[in-house]
Amino acid sequence: MSFDYGRMRATADRLLDRFDHGGLLVRGAWQQPDQEFPINLVARGVSAGMVDGTTILMSDIQVVFSIPTGAEPQPTDFIRMDGVDYAIVQLSAVPAAGVKVVYKAIVRR
Repeated sequence: MSFDYGRMRATADRLLDRFDHGGLLVRGAWQQPDQEFPINLVARGVSAGMVDGTTILMSDIQVVFSIPTGAEPQPTDFIRMDGVDYAIVQLSAVPAAGVKVVYKAIVRR
């Protein structure tokens, strides 16, 4: 029996669309205009168990977001929410291997 990642991605996209806060994946290059890629996202504070005081702080935000069209997210990109850019502190695809369903990021203002 194989796992249907396409179906899982469709479910994730539907849920992100339903609870979407709206945002952009922003990629900037020196002396170039920013590239913006629309994403559906949900955001919440990081759980206390994730906080280590150096890499992840209590003021950080955990973001789950859709696969952007036309861009592979990079740790050097930013997530723009409510007009504010947040730096990506930690970025991971879910699942880690195979067909990507969503991305998870820890971001910081």
